[in-house]
Amino acid sequence: MASQNLPPETLSKIKGMIREHLEKSSVFDNLKDTITKESFDRLVDQEKILQTIKKEKIVENIMGDLKLSPDVTRKVHRQRKERSVEDYVKANKRLIHLKLVTGKAFVEYISSRENAHFIVDVKFQDQRFVSKPVSCCEEPIFGESFLLVLNPTETNSKIELTDFARLTAPIHISVLKESPDGSRQLLSTKRLEWRILLSNGSVTLNVELSGVGNKSKLSVGVLELQLDLLPKVTRLELVPDNVVSDRLSREQKYENDGIHTFYEYSEDWWKDYKQIRPSHESRLIKIFCENEEGLFRPVSSMVRPLQANRVIESPFHAARFVSLIPYHKNEGPGGTRNEIWYSLHTFLAKRYGDSQEHAILLCSLLLGFGQEAYVCVGTSGEGAHTWVMTKVRDNSAESGHFKVTFWESVTGQRLESDDPRVHRYYRKIGCIFNHEEFYGNIQADDTVINTNFDLT
Repeated sequence: MASQNLPPETLSKIKGMIREHLEKSSVFDNLKDTITKESFDRLVDQEKILQTIKKEKIVENIMGDLKLSPDVTRKVHRQRKERSVEDYVKANKRLIHLKLVTGKAFVEYISSRENAHFIVDVKFQDQRFVSKPVSCCEEPIFGESFLLVLNPTETNSKIELTDFARLTAPIHISVLKESPDGSRQLLSTKRLEWRILLSNGSVTLNVELSGVGNKSKLSVGVLELQLDLLPKVTRLELVPDNVVSDRLSREQKYENDGIHTFYEYSEDWWKDYKQIRPSHESRLIKIFCENEEGLFRPVSSMVRPLQANRVIESPFHAARFVSLIPYHKNEGPGGTRNEIWYSLHTFLAKRYGDSQEHAILLCSLLLGFGQEAYVCVGTSGEGAHTWVMTKVRDNSAESGHFKVTFWESVTGQRLESDDPRVHRYYRKIGCIFNHEEFYGNIQADDTVINTNFDLT
């Protein structure tokens, strides 16, 4: 987001100008008139309200009337100016120069006449880059470069290459097809191990792209990449091949052993859970999920605290932000439910997702604000559903009492757990989890309205 690079004083000035514009204009009256024209349910029809506001072009009128002063515009332009390689080198930064060269063997588009484009979305640590759209064809030419910073935090000393061998973050690449109406379809996703660069300095990779979901066994095409370390290093500075390969082998063994141990533990846990009462076998307990790469991972690994307070002011703004991402059910052929859980990066790259992607993103943001937040897996009136729960100590009540709030990540609405309307939206709850904890519901009555959320 552009605002991530703006200083607080510039953001405050822009927000003040928008607030002043709203107060002086008739925008609030227009909103009130628009909403009262229709008969809306305050909770159920929030999406209908937004659609009506969009139809009346109220937001477009605000943006058309609002004009930033030249002073603010110059500040925004200066803040968005990209740093050069020399700037990074002066700040003792090490970089990966990633070049998207070309694509090959995208055979599905040999004779395609659709006016669609390829887009490549790249994520590395907390950095994200998006390529320019390239027309869909058999051999698309991207010709784009990105600078990936290996050590984004400030340092006064030069970091040796051997230190970066411990950096386990992969380069996550998503290839999407964008239609003329702006909708996106995920074609393939890949995580690249870049640390071979430490012993080579420069490599060319031909990355074979596989499909996702029910197309995971099909080839999408090949992406040619060029990776270079910057600033350039001498042969003596390179890390020996055996050091890098040994490190990667140990990490892979450690990860496999960890997954195997967790799988055995989860099997024992599930057996114990089913023995509590027969009805537990049919409860929605989601311990593992299949991601877009076809890998099964613990659901807790999908959540991680995201500190976005520089661009999202509060938990309520976070809920609003997540609800604005379009909701699409992950369905396969024939309307069957697709059980793939997409990662945060892929979800944001697609710009749409199912309830679990919305819930995971909102839970991650709320954790970043210091909230005790959990993803809830259960059912709504329409079937399997995922939402978010937070617990806050209630200082006005007896000691140890917590206030539990349900956050509907698809719409942005919030309900207290003792609200009688809860049963309209959430019927049963099987388990809750975040990045550190997982709980299965062992209570005899698993309806949400009758569940006790004391986790002690």
